Amino acid sequence: MVDGQRIPVSPDDFFTLQDNRRPPESTLAHFFLEADLSSENHRYFKNKIIGAAHDYQQGRQTEKFQITGFRVLAVALNEARARNLCLLAQSLLPEGALRKLFLFTSAQSFSLERPEMIFEPICFSPRDTDPAIRRPIMPAPLVSNHPRRPDR
Repeated sequence: MVDGQRIPVSPDDFFTLQDNRRPPESTLAHFFLEADLSSENHRYFKNKIIGAAHDYQQGRQTEKFQITGFRVLAVALNEARARNLCLLAQSLLPEGALRKLFLFTSAQSFSLERPEMIFEPICFSPRDTDPAIRRPIMPAPLVSNHPRRPDR
């Protein structure tokens, strides 16, 4: 809710990545994609951030998408806009778990011709105050004590 009004959450897209380096119970990572073309003002994007955070807190992703968790990946046209949107999220969200939901990158940093870039540090996160810190879309597993499944 923003100013007493329910904000409908309508991401630009939804996708799931499967990472077989992880234990079987945590191989799937779900993402809502927000493609920012710099034509949306901060108020509009502010509502998207608050709406997504509220839906996460209320568990609405379970009823809408049959998933238990998600992250929001916002792709802006350039690095400056991605950083600016990250700072907006940082100003709106309390410190803690909600800030971990959001990642911001630029179309310049991400290429469909190099899908392995999802493992590289290309995203800003509202949990980081240092703009030099970048995070991958899909971080490496913390510990890999499980054998790789032969069917993958």
